[in-house]
Amino acid sequence: MIRRVLFAIALVAGVFPVWIAAGAAPGSPARTPHDAGLKANFDGDGFADAAVGAPFEKVGSDAEAGQVVAVYGASGGADLDTAQILNEDSSGLDDTSDPGDEFGSALATGDFDHDGFTDLAVGAPGDGGDIGKVFIVNGSSQGLNSHLSLRFVNGQGGVPAGGDSNDRWGQALAAGDFDGDGFADLAASARVAGGASNAGEVVVLYGSVDGLETVGADRFDQNSTGIPGTRTAGNGWGSSLAAGDLNGDGRAELVVGATGETVGGEVAAGSVTVLFGTAGGLSGAGAKRFTLNSPGFAGDPEQGGAFGAGLALGNFGKGARKDLAIGEPGRDVGTHNSAGALWVLYGGPGGIGDGGIQKITEDSPNVMGTSANFNAFGVSLAAANYGHSSLTDLAVGSPLHKAGGVPGAGAVIVLYGSTKGLTGTNSQIWSPASAGLHGSDNPESFGRSVAAGNLGHDSRADLLIGAPDTEVPVSGSDVAKAGAAYVVYGTANGLASAGAQRFTEQTPQIAAGAVFNEQFGRTVAVGR
Repeated sequence: MIRRVLFAIALVAGVFPVWIAAGAAPGSPARTPHDAGLKANFDGDGFADAAVGAPFEKVGSDAEAGQVVAVYGASGGADLDTAQILNEDSSGLDDTSDPGDEFGSALATGDFDHDGFTDLAVGAPGDGGDIGKVFIVNGSSQGLNSHLSLRFVNGQGGVPAGGDSNDRWGQALAAGDFDGDGFADLAASARVAGGASNAGEVVVLYGSVDGLETVGADRFDQNSTGIPGTRTAGNGWGSSLAAGDLNGDGRAELVVGATGETVGGEVAAGSVTVLFGTAGGLSGAGAKRFTLNSPGFAGDPEQGGAFGAGLALGNFGKGARKDLAIGEPGRDVGTHNSAGALWVLYGGPGGIGDGGIQKITEDSPNVMGTSANFNAFGVSLAAANYGHSSLTDLAVGSPLHKAGGVPGAGAVIVLYGSTKGLTGTNSQIWSPASAGLHGSDNPESFGRSVAAGNLGHDSRADLLIGAPDTEVPVSGSDVAKAGAAYVVYGTANGLASAGAQRFTEQTPQIAAGAVFNEQFGRTVAVGR
């Protein structure tokens, strides 16, 4: 049991988000905006763009400085020829790469200045001796432009966080229009709150014509007015974040995971809190907290369950409102330790969860895959319409899944929406060894991160998958944990292997060079 708990905590610590770019690569063509107001992305051409983080990348002589690679969508799919590299040494970023910065540990995308181009937010929680920084790289007709960037430092320049060593501000990010003014806003979490280690806090910066600003910024933790629960060391409030409009009022809500929180006496069982958007921004008033002993859940809090590690919002088809999917990767299933589970809270007239609560595992009816020890099903989630219908579907990462007989190869299970909600019918399982994916059955942690958006080919969303433990051949030797990213394209019949792509930092068009333990693909994001 102790081993399982430690595993689950280690797996979700510092969890998630995506991406990059410096100014346009030399010789890259100018990109022309196309319907940018409706289809905002980094270059405004109507196709989603991808960002892939390598937070432990060695930059120059600086170990674990981190960097991000941006790949642009096009009519034929992701165009590797226009890939860009961004790190803290990029011209215009107003900083320098240093050992342990971990630039790219978190990624989020949003149009923070409402100019029709999506901007990229990058967390560097190790910067300044684990104080933490967040960088914003603005989109433009040329794509992401590091000369159009902003830098926010924890506890400085009006950022209302503690600014203490070990805060690791920027460990998780989420973007959404929390006040409904048309400008995207950004939530960024830190590990320390009120001096309590790993209690967790979230700072919200609001968008404007000049981009994100610290004027009017908000700060929340579990002792803030209206927030349920109690600020406690180890809770990890803000270890995961997601944003979206759950109540249909035109303003985004912020969903906050606390994967380390003790619930019902069970350490690291986890909780999820929803903060609601208002005309004045996010508010603690009326915030809702969900745990596995909340009404309607067919389960109990479980030690090391890490409920809240994966978060995603979308209308999976059961009603008119958006639903909330929550991953619990440390959940035991039958006799299998940390096999993982997914919980879906359906929206209804009374709010989130009023439409019912569904539990899904890899052993649920018709779901592809099989529960096994330490699969960690639910550690990452990506909601989008991948095909089959007009409803939202869900990709679920199971990064330690056995594939091709190899533990830790990883897998992603795709569940499709229906009028009854998510279902195992038509479900799919993808692994690096799946036909057309060009990977292997070596341990890759395939599915450690996932994101979705229409990168090209047709109108359906495509799935971007990170596999940060992938071995990459370099000069006849395999570089361990260099990492890889995969794109699987949506079709009228759902995701299909035709045209699937795999790329690493050793891919010739990217040519950044694979490095031991850089973990390219640990974070991924899509600008759309």
